[in-house]
Parts: sequence; structure tokens; C-alpha cells
Amino acid sequence: LIVRSNAFHARLVIRYLGIEIFAEEDTSEVRGKLIICNHLSYLDVLVLFTRYPALFITSKEIERTFFLGQITKLAGCFFVERRKDRRTPETAEAELRLMKKRLSQGFNVFLFPEGTSSDGKGVLPFKANFFQLSVDTKSWIQPIALKYLGHNRNLAPWYGDAEFLPHFFAVCCEKDFSVSVLPLKKISPENKDKFQLKDEAHARILEAYEGH
Repeated sequence: LIVRSNAFHARLVIRYLGIEIFAEEDTSEVRGKLIICNHLSYLDVLVLFTRYPALFITSKEIERTFFLGQITKLAGCFFVERRKDRRTPETAEAELRLMKKRLSQGFNVFLFPEGTSSDGKGVLPFKANFFQLSVDTKSWIQPIALKYLGHNRNLAPWYGDAEFLPHFFAVCCEKDFSVSVLPLKKISPENKDKFQLKDEAHARILEAYEGH
């Protein structure tokens, strides 16, 4: 119910911001897949919610970000510790255990495997850890290439040390964005480890992103 509600409210915000979404396919069914995508902005989550109702994996830093943290908590996001000095084998295993449970319950789980957002000039290297979810649960992977288009495509990315509120204010003032959401061929986890899955997914998304 939360997942469906999030999709509905995401559509309202997308409409308010005037974001036009170009997508080849509407896969709104919750089927227990690991969905992965390149990451450029907090806008990505709103855009993807409208097409793929799912539970998102995001960072503890986002959880502590003013306003954005409250939104992601209401959305039922998973908050994971990405900082090396605070991440332990025990915390990593606990995170994976909870996500495996959600996948086995039939939810889609959404992952940004770059581990951070980029400036839009390309696709950053993927981290392999959470691809273990696919191996352990035998869940197929749905790769997606997301790219902002148009004259103001450089305004959408939120990355580095940029503060959230000034960026969000600029986005609200602009209200004219276009974004392409391209679902790619699904990847089977059969006879593959997390590193092979990571490399295959990255290659597909990178090729699609650069081909836009």
C-alpha cells in the first residue's frame, strides 16, 4: 500500500515540477526484481516511482538531509551506511538480510549502485555489494538508463557538496525538465556472482547512456 501511495504522490510532484518523462515501457507490477539505475539527482526517485513502484536503497546521509530525509522515510526507503569508517561486516549483513526479506515478499527493490549521484557526464563505477541480493534470492535484475535532456539538463543533477534547499529552489523555479527512462534487457543471476552481475549491468547502462 505504501509503495502504491508513493507512486501516486510522486506523479503529483512530477506534474507540479513540470517534468516530462519519456519512457519506452510501463512496468508498474511489483514482481520481486532488483531494479538498478544510474543516479544523478533526488529527482530520480520521483521519476522512477511513477514507473516502477518499489522500495529504494539510499544512504544514511540522505536520511539526515533536511526535508529530503523526511520524504524518504515516508517512502519506506532502506537507509544504508556507505561511509567506510562506520560500515562493519555486521551492519552490511543486517542490511542485506532485510532487503532479501523484502524481495522474497514480492517487492521490487531499487538500487543506485554507483553509491552516489553524478554530474551527468557519464556513469560512475558500480559497487558490487548489493548485487549479492540477486545471487542469494535468484532475483532477476532490471537495468535502467536514466538521462536528463534538453537545454537545462545540467541543472537537474544534484551531486558533490551542493546543498539541497538551494538546488531544490532552483528546480522549482525552472519547472521545465525532460528525462528519458530506458529499461534495458533483464539480467539473469544464474551461474553468476555479484561481480559478474555488477559488470554486466554497468556495461549495459553505460552503453545506453552514452548512446542517447
